[in-house]
Formats: sequence, C-alpha cells, structure tokens
Amino acid sequence: MTVNAEEKTAESAASEAKSNKSGSEDREITELKKDIKHREQLKEALKENELLKISAEKEKKELLDKAAILDSTAKAMKEKYVLAELKAQAAAAGLSDLDFIKMMDSSSLIVGEDGNVQGVAEVVSAFKTAKPYLFGAEKKSSSSSNAGTPAGSAVKKVDALSIPKEDQAAALKNALANPHMFNS
Repeated sequence: MTVNAEEKTAESAASEAKSNKSGSEDREITELKKDIKHREQLKEALKENELLKISAEKEKKELLDKAAILDSTAKAMKEKYVLAELKAQAAAAGLSDLDFIKMMDSSSLIVGEDGNVQGVAEVVSAFKTAKPYLFGAEKKSSSSSNAGTPAGSAVKKVDALSIPKEDQAAALKNALANPHMFNS
C-alpha cells in the first residue's frame, strides 16, 4: 500500500471516528434535552400538586369552621327546644311564674332519637314536690298579666316535631336571623 492510500485510510478512519463521536454526542445531547424537558414537566406537576394541596387544606379548614358553627347552632337550638318543653310542662303543672324554671335541675333532660325531650315530667314533678308553694291552681303559660287565652277558644297543644318541615325551616331561618329574640 502506498503512503497516499494509507493517509486516505487514516483520514477516512479519523473522519468515521469523528462522525461516530459526533453521532453519539448528538444522541447524548438529545437524551439530555429530553431529560431536562421531563424534569421541567415534573417540577411543574409538583408546583401544581402543592397548589392543590394548599387549596384543599384551605377548603378543609373552611368546612371544619362551618361544621363547628352548625354544631354550636344545633346545640343552641336543642337547648331552646328543651327549655320550651320544660316551660310547657311546668305551665301545665301549674307553676305560678315561669321565671322559676331557672331553679329546676334540667341537666338530666336529653333529646331522644325520636326528637322528644326525655325526663321533663320527672324534673317538673320533682320540682313540684320540693317546692309546692311555687305551684298554684292557675295554669298560666306566661308571667305576663295579659297573656290569657281569649274566652271561648280552646288551647291546642303543639309538639314541635309535628310542625311541617317547611314551617320548621322558616322558623329556623327566622331564629338564625334574629337570635336576640330567643335570649331568656
């Protein structure tokens, strides 16, 4: 082989090596670019995930706050319902002034699963036994002097649970809008 042929073979081998080196570098660069793009997509997804997590935590806190408000409102409404039942029973038993209800031990009264207040008759009876002088023959439902029933009209006993749902909803809406009306 001649020197010229050897140089051409060497040049061709060098060129081929350079071409192979360039091709593998190109593939490596392409792979690195794909990897960078994939990492950017992952970073973006992590940012979105973090924002969703923050939003979910905020919504959870708001829901817990609303649940606490509903629980306290339900508790207050139950207390008012128990007090109303206690007043009704005490008035029917002849309590001379409904202000004396504050002296009764109502801690044992509970609202049962059926919605009725349990133990009211027992509390009123025990109070009447302990303090009979507070009860008279007159069965008045208010300490107001003009709160009597008009002549010729019958008094109808109404259980709060027998009121239609629409009326209950309206009463609840009114109670929530005007809580000052229900302070005793």
